[in-house]
Amino acid sequence: MIIEQIGNRGYLFTFEPEDSALKSTTSVYLINTENKLFLCDTHISPASMVWINQFIDANNLGDKELIVFNTHADWDHVWGNGNFRANKIIAHNSCKLRMQEESDFLLEKYKNTYNDGMITITLPNTTFEHNLIYEEEGIEFIHTPGHTCDSAICIDHKESIIFAGDLLEEPHPLFNHYDLEQYVRTLEFLESLDKEIVLTAHSGIAKNNLLQANLNYIKHVIKNKYELRDDPDYAFNIKNALLLTYIELAKEYLGIDFNYNKFKSNLWLTLGIPQDDLEEENDILTNIPYDQLEEALKNYIESIKC
Repeated sequence: MIIEQIGNRGYLFTFEPEDSALKSTTSVYLINTENKLFLCDTHISPASMVWINQFIDANNLGDKELIVFNTHADWDHVWGNGNFRANKIIAHNSCKLRMQEESDFLLEKYKNTYNDGMITITLPNTTFEHNLIYEEEGIEFIHTPGHTCDSAICIDHKESIIFAGDLLEEPHPLFNHYDLEQYVRTLEFLESLDKEIVLTAHSGIAKNNLLQANLNYIKHVIKNKYELRDDPDYAFNIKNALLLTYIELAKEYLGIDFNYNKFKSNLWLTLGIPQDDLEEENDILTNIPYDQLEEALKNYIESIKC
């Protein structure tokens, strides 16, 4: 665990591979204002949040109200929410909806790895549409769709710091939303904020050129949308964007009858991949031929039109 003070009142907690079951570097961010604490993201488990509790106790901050903020609904950012069931948990409206839709599938998917049996899905209890401001504390949460449809950032206006979650990542961003044009607009908005420090969930403090590099990458994908390359990250991104496009189509056709778990399970079964293999879903998606995936998705949409 690396704990780094950022500015005068921020603390970046970076979980390294040896600190949890997750074998990638991931950060959460704690802001210590005069009367409140704001915690951005909760990692993969309530067990991870022991570090935060210990820090709060060691620095005699326990009398302050602790407010949790989820940057988006991806499981590695919200599964620690269970440690804060009595606290206010803030997120964008669609973050709560995604957690409601996707959690059953993800708990089953990771039952042999990250789901240690102690995970209790704890939904945000305070949501917003565009933004939410704590004026006295100088803290603002803004919906910034891009990495995901529900992505949101935390701005510490007094310190000129942004916690951007997964919107920025080295060497390039991960697409977990189909609307790449929106992603471009979001990063351009992020650039226009002109804050001194931008923090990320998986790449620490953003280097000066990271935002522009991520922006150039997304623009390249848009321009060459059906270009097939050997780069596995690129292959995952274009196929995941395709998959998410068809998920939205399925929602339009099925409405309230849409079931995320059923959609994912049935889709992969038609491609010969059983539920028990879906822990490696990202690798499967990376390696499946684009045309084969697209055909399966089109067939699925045709089947639900009937």
